[in-house]
Amino acid sequence: MNIFGIEIKANRAKPKPAESTGNEDSLSRMARTVLLPWEQGREIYAPEDFARLIAAYKSWVYIAASKNSNSVANSPLRLYVGKQTKSTKVIVKTAKVDRKKEERIRKQGNLISYTRKAEEIEEVLEHPFLSMLKSVNPLISRFDLWEGTQLFLELTGNAFWYVFKNNLGVPQELWPLPPQYMRVVGSREKIVAGYVYQRAVEKIPFENEEIIHFKFFNPSGSLYGVGPLSAVMDSYIDDKNIRAFESNLMKNQGRPEAVLQAKEAISDVDFKRIKERWRGNKENKIGGTLVLENGLEYKPITFTPREMNYVVGRKLNREEIAAAFGVPMSKLTTEAVNLANAYVGEHQYMQDTIEPRLRRIEETINEKLMPMYDENLFVAYDSVVPDDKNFELTERTANLGSYVTSVNEEREKMGLDKVAWGEIPLTGPGIAPLGSQPAAPPGGPAAPGGEGAPAAEDELGVAAIDAAGSGEIPAELSDEEIAAGIAALEGKEIDEDDLMTKILVQVKEKMEANRVEEEKATERQNMKDEIANSVLESLQGHINKEGKRVEDNLQEKMVSMREEVQSEMKGKEQPTINVTSPPVNIDVHIEKGKIRKTIAYKDINGEPKEAEVTEEEM
Repeated sequence: MNIFGIEIKANRAKPKPAESTGNEDSLSRMARTVLLPWEQGREIYAPEDFARLIAAYKSWVYIAASKNSNSVANSPLRLYVGKQTKSTKVIVKTAKVDRKKEERIRKQGNLISYTRKAEEIEEVLEHPFLSMLKSVNPLISRFDLWEGTQLFLELTGNAFWYVFKNNLGVPQELWPLPPQYMRVVGSREKIVAGYVYQRAVEKIPFENEEIIHFKFFNPSGSLYGVGPLSAVMDSYIDDKNIRAFESNLMKNQGRPEAVLQAKEAISDVDFKRIKERWRGNKENKIGGTLVLENGLEYKPITFTPREMNYVVGRKLNREEIAAAFGVPMSKLTTEAVNLANAYVGEHQYMQDTIEPRLRRIEETINEKLMPMYDENLFVAYDSVVPDDKNFELTERTANLGSYVTSVNEEREKMGLDKVAWGEIPLTGPGIAPLGSQPAAPPGGPAAPGGEGAPAAEDELGVAAIDAAGSGEIPAELSDEEIAAGIAALEGKEIDEDDLMTKILVQVKEKMEANRVEEEKATERQNMKDEIANSVLESLQGHINKEGKRVEDNLQEKMVSMREEVQSEMKGKEQPTINVTSPPVNIDVHIEKGKIRKTIAYKDINGEPKEAEVTEEEM
């Protein structure tokens, strides 16, 4: 078979025996309701001319259909396996699925048959199916496969895959076949016996198991689907005719632009002469001045508003075609489009248009292709509907503010790693978890239903014992809680092999080591304080000694001065002068290990003086 210039040979060397599906009786009975008597065992033509629909891939049909096909091709398809138990071994490489994605997969109605009995769902990372999608066939890529498949569905409502298998019967290549050349072959027993590819006069038959048929639902029949283009083909034709009419107007082929009206009848000779001159002026003097003969009048032919009102008709056709393909106007035009309605249009487009198309492809692949590998394998697209960021932020804030979830639970939803401090819900300053409230004061009011609040030590002890019973001491338990737990065990018979006892004993030893370390730290601090005090006392003694020496020197100088004055005034009558030791102020400063002394005093006349400043090393 030659497809797209590539020679393909169907592999029928080792056909597998037909397996019983359990519905042969129903198929043979319903075949008479689907097929007409003369259609059984023959090729059945589609009710629509698929070649005509493919040829309409232009203008607004091209824009709308390509947007849908590109959106589908951009959506990631993943392979999953449903494990009956968590201990089930899978021979291929897999990865765990986050909780949010697993919940979404389990809620999809088309995947319930695959997830109902699965205790755990994992994503398959390496598999022949994924390798086949990576290199679809020698001619096209993965994107081309999805784009072409969805484009055929948009235009004709049908798409066909030829599954080429290797010698082991495992699918190796996928070939999309143009639907305008495909025919369904009827059967009395199975309704569909196979398919025939016919281009020109050559016919190539295919077995039913070799072809995967994607199709939109058709209320008129079950053999072929009907696409959105069939529903708006009249609008496409109207739009095509309007464009052709406008093109003719632009080329001036719709009607003449003016007439030359004569007041009197003219002869044939004059008519030919005027016609040739007019045509020559038109061809050789574009935009020039026309000179009319006497008796001729130029009357232009204008278009009425009704004739020029085709713009409105084109807009209506555009809107109808876009609505049939499910494309919002915000993706086709910038008229009256802002950020708000563009966001809403994108959300509705992905939810109401693209999401159902992805579900249809999922179901067809899971039903027709995946059983060729394993019944526990299934494919599913990622969610393409944009998340409502404002709603998620409001919900997250409400959950944390109402203590419904912890920080780690919210981080897991966001795809972030857990943090050590994110296990306990965040609460306000006036709210605390149950059991952590302080004990009631002595003589205080009793708690409802009891004689009083339990002692804080008892509550801490119970918390520590419960934590130890789990096999490890949580990091959030304080030393007081652990000490209370150890005290709660005193006076009881303890099994030395008990895990809880061992943990508490180890914690007690650690607390004792911490206490010894704290005592050593306190002792070291006391030694530092003693040394500092000794240095200060020594310094103070030095300061006092220096001050005494300075004062003695001043006293000696004052006595000497008094004796000199008395000697000079001996024999003279002078008033008695009482010379006393002036008050001396000694100001001592210690700066960076040096002693700075400033000495202030008054002389015999009562004038203030200041001694020289000296510095000495400590």
